[in-house]
Amino acid sequence: MTTIILNTNYEYMDKASIDKDLFCDYCNNPLIDPISTPCNHTFCRDCIESKLKQSCGTCAKAKCKNKSITMNDLIPVTERIVLNMLDRLLVKCTVCGTMNIQRGSFEKHAENFCSKLTVNCPAADLKCPWSGPNDQLQQHISICAIEQMRLMVADIIKNNHQLKEQVQKMSEQCYKDNSSYTKELQET
Repeated sequence: MTTIILNTNYEYMDKASIDKDLFCDYCNNPLIDPISTPCNHTFCRDCIESKLKQSCGTCAKAKCKNKSITMNDLIPVTERIVLNMLDRLLVKCTVCGTMNIQRGSFEKHAENFCSKLTVNCPAADLKCPWSGPNDQLQQHISICAIEQMRLMVADIIKNNHQLKEQVQKMSEQCYKDNSSYTKELQET
């Protein structure tokens, strides 16, 4: 699996026309992973969690009278209509310039279509240091020695696991044999 390096490599197509109720009360951007507070303010999850850590439990909404909020008080927004509206917001990829991508499909765009987005080698889990444009990934994979060794490494790990199981069984058998032998010696 390719690891995508994403920061929010998009901008909203017509931010001024987005319903104000879809904006975070803290960062003033359209909500990402929306959370509501008991005082009915809505924030991006990262915004409110960060604010609660900084402010020791006060609402992030300016001039809010609610002075006591904990992480346990936060309520994820689960209304399908709100989540769908957020997913349908149109964005432009700031990496390749593609426009009119639904925000909910942006990750798919990044993984499958954005040729300029920086990605990591699939062998990053095996410590391959390469990262580069998505359109160069296949070329890199074809010459990546670490990726080419993946099957061998998987076999080695599998064999190592089987050997550990065999050692465990032999150890248990030796313990049983030793216990039986010790018992026989004690009886004689």
